[in-house]
Amino acid sequence: MQTRIRKRGCNPRNGGIRKNPSAGIGKIVFTFFVLSITSCASLFNKKLTMPPEVILAKSLEQICLSAAGRGKIIYRGNNYTFGYESLLEQKEKNWALAANIPLHGEEVIRLGYTHIEEGRFLISGGIYSSIMDTLERKKEKRSIQAINHYLKNLALFLDFYQQRQDGLLQCLIKYSDEYEVSGRCALGQKGEQNLYWRFKNETLTFSEKEGTIALPILIFSRPQNGIFSGLSGQIGIEGDLLLELNLLTDECFR
Repeated sequence: MQTRIRKRGCNPRNGGIRKNPSAGIGKIVFTFFVLSITSCASLFNKKLTMPPEVILAKSLEQICLSAAGRGKIIYRGNNYTFGYESLLEQKEKNWALAANIPLHGEEVIRLGYTHIEEGRFLISGGIYSSIMDTLERKKEKRSIQAINHYLKNLALFLDFYQQRQDGLLQCLIKYSDEYEVSGRCALGQKGEQNLYWRFKNETLTFSEKEGTIALPILIFSRPQNGIFSGLSGQIGIEGDLLLELNLLTDECFR
């Protein structure tokens, strides 16, 4: 099945988020050679049997960002359901999400991450523009900052996800037992950005900050047919939920 997402002319907004340098990854790094380190054990078991350094590499292989399915957006208590198709264009460093909204039509959001290592991203789409225009009229600067900050982190994740194909990721395992593995990965040209991750209960979570209190950037869940069929992301302000996106994959385009 070929995705209906088409390249369109648009006026993307520049995220313009300043870099927020953080501490380096440390002296110990794990090098993941995704193709050379393999295991016959299933990743999707509550009790983990693989070496900790293999779990992240193999779980990344189960992420599908070019897909079709059903979705739901929760925005300030209001629910909006839709059918969707998504497409990851790795050469162009662009991720597109087309939502077919009942009684409204199709809306396409595009997130470009070519210059994300410099702290910049490009975002376009009618839904994004409508939300931002409303927030600007209401002078809700904190909500605008929260949305753009999340999009910057999402762009960082997309760049990190694409780097997995090089077979080399710089990540530190911080904790592991029979049921959970967690750690952090260095992002950016000098490793000044951190991406925290945790694999537990067949769920892979990525966060900007360490700990379970912080809202995650992305949660991959519901393993089915060798992929994570569930994807969700949340945007909040000091713990209060502003926007939540949930996608359920019916078909993965590999």
